[in-house]
Amino acid sequence: ERSEKVSSDSGKLWPGFIASPVTDDVRKELELDDKVKGVVVTNVMQKTPAASLRLQNGDIVTAINGKSVKNLQEFYAELGKADKSVNFDIYSNGGTITTGTYKF
Repeated sequence: ERSEKVSSDSGKLWPGFIASPVTDDVRKELELDDKVKGVVVTNVMQKTPAASLRLQNGDIVTAINGKSVKNLQEFYAELGKADKSVNFDIYSNGGTITTGTYKF
């Protein structure tokens, strides 16, 4: 049973966004080059690790803790390996940046 308190506390949701595949429609909408591989950030939730790291809808996660991710399977595999901290390489507006590190 999901209590109201649990359902309203998004701070426990990991990583705090929905990872979606980079489809042809996403490439067109975000004007992405075919060389950009990763997963697109959608539905960033407030008060979560993703919000703390300042991820935004439409960002492309290209690496987790320095390990390249090209699709959802690789994204979740690398996210699952994160032990005590995580950072993301994000492609946005034609460039790639590395987020700060979120410790847990």
